[in-house]
Amino acid sequence: MNGVLMKQVSLGKGTYSGSPIITGTIPRTMQQQPNEYDFIMNDPSGGKGRKFGGLTTTNKFAFVGLISAILVVVMGVLYFALNAGKPNNEAQLISLAQQQTELIRVAGLGLKDARETQSRQLATTTLLNITSDLNNLKPRLAAAKVKLKDAALGAGKNSKTDQALEKAKENNQFDTVFLKTLQDELVDYQKNMNAAYKDTANIQLKAELKKQYENASLIINVKPEE
Repeated sequence: MNGVLMKQVSLGKGTYSGSPIITGTIPRTMQQQPNEYDFIMNDPSGGKGRKFGGLTTTNKFAFVGLISAILVVVMGVLYFALNAGKPNNEAQLISLAQQQTELIRVAGLGLKDARETQSRQLATTTLLNITSDLNNLKPRLAAAKVKLKDAALGAGKNSKTDQALEKAKENNQFDTVFLKTLQDELVDYQKNMNAAYKDTANIQLKAELKKQYENASLIINVKPEE
């Protein structure tokens, strides 16, 4: 049975009754109850990290870091492999640059002798855009170790085009023949550019070819493939 004792202290002539002293068993409601979240605060591993799947927290972070480092190295190796060495379609790329050179030349002929607005506009658009694309393609090819000498660029010249345009000029049909000739060459060029883009593995060169393919599609007013 619980009881209460009054503590008395002698103070000279009188006595002092202090606070009561509780004796016996502490009521159950006053005992400290366990917290259901104690397992979070109390690390059973002694500060060495909780275990997940057989690994402590510290080891798990180390493992994730190692995997991340390996992935970075692998991606770096793949990137280098895709951008190092000559492309497998080197001849195709050189031919594409030669075709660009020929388009620039033919467009120049149109600006020289064409009289109709449509012919001159197409010639101007072709000359400006293809010249810019060729200037951007050259350093990309050089970076990919594709040797392209300026003398080789003229190898794509088609003498039959000159003959047809000369005859058309004599017959007073230059604009008609020129417009069809340039349009046909642009359509062929756009297809070749798309093929070269698909066949190229070099990442930087491929990105440049994609832009030039889209430019060629705009010139002939067709929607490029996705």
